Amino acid sequence: MRVTLAGATGMVGGLLLQALRDDPLVKEIHLVGRRAPDGAGKDARVRFHQADFAHLPTDAPWARVEHGYCCLGTTIRAAGSKEAFRAVDHDAVLAFASALRRAGTLDFRSVSSVGADPNARSFYLRVKGETERELTAMNFPHLTLFRPGLLRGPRAEFRLGERVALATSPLWQLFLPGKARRYRPTRAAGLAAAMHTLPPADGVRIWHDHLST
Repeated sequence: MRVTLAGATGMVGGLLLQALRDDPLVKEIHLVGRRAPDGAGKDARVRFHQADFAHLPTDAPWARVEHGYCCLGTTIRAAGSKEAFRAVDHDAVLAFASALRRAGTLDFRSVSSVGADPNARSFYLRVKGETERELTAMNFPHLTLFRPGLLRGPRAEFRLGERVALATSPLWQLFLPGKARRYRPTRAAGLAAAMHTLPPADGVRIWHDHLST
């Protein structure tokens, strides 16, 4: 099995990469990004392809795979502006997906966000929703959109608001019963495991944490 992953330097992408490396059925792992994750060269199956998502090649060898995984994502604060955020969470995601779709990849899996909605008031959630809508329009035979809550896991980047929210989550998540459970924090390791182990979707599948899928 051959796979391609974008976003391997992030928290979820790094955990997913490790899961793929531990899977004996995976024969080739192609990583696409601006820089290689630490330790990528230690596994002969891992091949890093430096790329500018604004100018991806039209016929890249890394696009001809069975499964594509997208863990690209940032925050408006980290990106520096709304425009820079959109360039990553919308433009880069769609460019990566388009390259795989053109090459014939059938199964595509992408990290989005709980609350993603193209009509949302929140700019962040609106961009996520627009990205989901355009991924759906690409008509992948198997498409899974992962909508995690606030991610819990080993993050190198310090985010004060996120730390506060996670620290208080045992209290406020008590008020999120039923379908609202999807807004509870999500373990990054659990998300990576789901991306790796879920069988291919039949058409479009939306994954929410804490709810059956």
